[in-house]
Amino acid sequence: MDKKNNKVLLFTAHPDDHLICAGTLMWLKDQGFELQEIVATGGEKGPWFEDENIQKVDFDKNKLKEVRQAEIGQAAKIIGIDKTTFLGLPDSAVMKTPKLVERLVKIIRQERPIIIFVHNPYDYHSDHIEVSKMVLEAAERAMWTYLPELGKSYKVPIILLAEGFYFGKPHILVDITDYKKKKEEVVDVYLSQIYPRERALLESINKYRGFFLRDHSKTDAECFEIPDQYPIDFRRLIDIFSKRI
Repeated sequence: MDKKNNKVLLFTAHPDDHLICAGTLMWLKDQGFELQEIVATGGEKGPWFEDENIQKVDFDKNKLKEVRQAEIGQAAKIIGIDKTTFLGLPDSAVMKTPKLVERLVKIIRQERPIIIFVHNPYDYHSDHIEVSKMVLEAAERAMWTYLPELGKSYKVPIILLAEGFYFGKPHILVDITDYKKKKEEVVDVYLSQIYPRERALLESINKYRGFFLRDHSKTDAECFEIPDQYPIDFRRLIDIFSKRI
């Protein structure tokens, strides 16, 4: 495999956000892709559950950040993520700025990924929305001659918007039936964040999407949307995957 041509970048707002596409990432890892995740914040303003029924109210947010970093490190090993980078932005206060977009342009041009995954821009959390907007703008700027000091221009072949709690358009379904148990292991890692009702919702979404695979042997799927401004070159897509499957 061409080591210069096998990178997948996942941009997320918080630790645990990779749950929206963990099954797909595990499948891609098995196909020989290198997985990198860029996480915007430390998730220090999220909930902190002592157990599934008790939520802490008064706690040190820096301590929670440490807990969440430990969790994402453990989860990344299960998924097969090769590298995790934190941008160090404040949780629940992410805002798209020209400097942040340029920072992402530099990352995209340096890493030159085959695929980028990012939140859907109409997701429920403002951090998810802002990260999505930044990444889409950065991908656009990365393929032009904008600021050559940030690296050589590069067009990302495939950009996919991952489905969160708010349903998007089901442009692409990925069968994750074989990765269901491993995805449950990843969910188990996030004891500080995931409570039973939320876990049930995550599982229900995957089962609902799995129905549309129209195969009784397939139970679970993850769903992705193709951004309007980033149509996929079908021949390029076939070329990418025919060399790996």
